[in-house]
Amino acid sequence: MRGYLPSVVLTGAAALLEALGVQPELVATGADLPELALRSTDVPIRGAQVLRFLSLAAEATQCRDFGLRLAEYQVQAVELGLANGMQYLRSVCGKDWQPAVVQFRHAAPADCTMYRRTFGPSLSFDQDRNAIVLDRDTAMRPVTQFRRNAHRVLEAHLRRERAQVEALWVVRTQTMIRALLPFTDSSLNAIARALATSPRTLQRRLSEASTTFDELREQVREDLAVKYVQQSNLRLAEISEMLGYSQQSAFSRAFKRLRGVTPRQLRAMRHEADPGRSAE
Repeated sequence: MRGYLPSVVLTGAAALLEALGVQPELVATGADLPELALRSTDVPIRGAQVLRFLSLAAEATQCRDFGLRLAEYQVQAVELGLANGMQYLRSVCGKDWQPAVVQFRHAAPADCTMYRRTFGPSLSFDQDRNAIVLDRDTAMRPVTQFRRNAHRVLEAHLRRERAQVEALWVVRTQTMIRALLPFTDSSLNAIARALATSPRTLQRRLSEASTTFDELREQVREDLAVKYVQQSNLRLAEISEMLGYSQQSAFSRAFKRLRGVTPRQLRAMRHEADPGRSAE
């Protein structure tokens, strides 16, 4: 939906405010920003709300460079994710494996020693993405060559995330649907493409987990519907459009089947419980 950003742009803002002695909820309220946007990465928020939030945060913390501090915090989070990715790839490809290049959006630091130690010698800064780039031989190498190491790593991960190997595809699919649904095409073809697989393979994987793409998409849509109605200040018409309903009336009927009340009724109940929040 045009004019909106995913709340991932505010990743780390709450922790940074707390570290500077300011309650994040107060700043969010002042910016008319749903508190959920500070705890979740998939809440649609307006660009103007983000700018207002950063302005109020800078004022409340008396740090004119609040935005820069937040950017630095986010850089640290990105680099941690890339470092974890390197650990996984080396566990699969061998401890001496090196990527073709590791790309960073931020500028090069004064000392790259730790970067080279972690990511290897091929580093590229000021790029348009953060990425670990594989050479063609690595990317095309049959998975069977890594099966033993990959199985060990994936099993360790799946013990934490899901009891069944098939559930990994369910989690990945749900995550991708949740990321794309409010903002762009979330069809089977689009989700399969985002997961670097074919629609047929994705359907087969989900079938092995005793579910279907349509079921997962509807589950995510229902979850986001309740989340947006209960915890955001988005208008019901906006929520309806974001979740792909043809009309707000269709959204209301679907919501009532799910929750037993209409979105407007649920908002009214929320307003009664918390008069300081808007009912629409």
